[in-house]
Amino acid sequence: MDIDLRPFAPGDIDALYFLLRRCSPPEAAPAFGALLSTLLAPDTAAVVAELPGEVPPRLVGALVVHGAPWQAQAEVVGLLVHPDLRRQGLGRALMRWADRFARGFGWRQVTVLIAADDAGGAAFLAALGFAPLTESAAGVPRAPDGAPTPGPGTDTAAPWLPDGAPADRWRLTLDEDETP
Repeated sequence: MDIDLRPFAPGDIDALYFLLRRCSPPEAAPAFGALLSTLLAPDTAAVVAELPGEVPPRLVGALVVHGAPWQAQAEVVGLLVHPDLRRQGLGRALMRWADRFARGFGWRQVTVLIAADDAGGAAFLAALGFAPLTESAAGVPRAPDGAPTPGPGTDTAAPWLPDGAPADRWRLTLDEDETP
């Protein structure tokens, strides 16, 4: 799939809002405010994806990354792919950008927070080489079926999830000699 990636610009706010609405369930609409405030925060970068040749250009994907220099890592705080274009490499291209972003600062980790019951997101991240921060790695309590249970080590601060909903943090450790 041919796509054009470019840095987010303030003029993209409306298109980003419509992309978020198209990609998310209605109850996630309030998350746009949190995403927007993150976009305006220091140590944050964003890239948007457009299909080449469309006039006017249409946003079909976006990635927002927050740098955490004190932890030497980048955290993906928003990944949006238009539903009609999923499973065609757009999400992978956006995540490669996050990898390059982290490497550009000399950081060695990229983390992502997803809903605990997001099997599709988990499979996507695993295919990219991410690993969940599980009990053995981070002390996240797990139910007998392997699902995380709310408690210490389980994130519940994701703005797009209902209050108190468990979320899993995934991590990719970057090799120094790997090229993205």
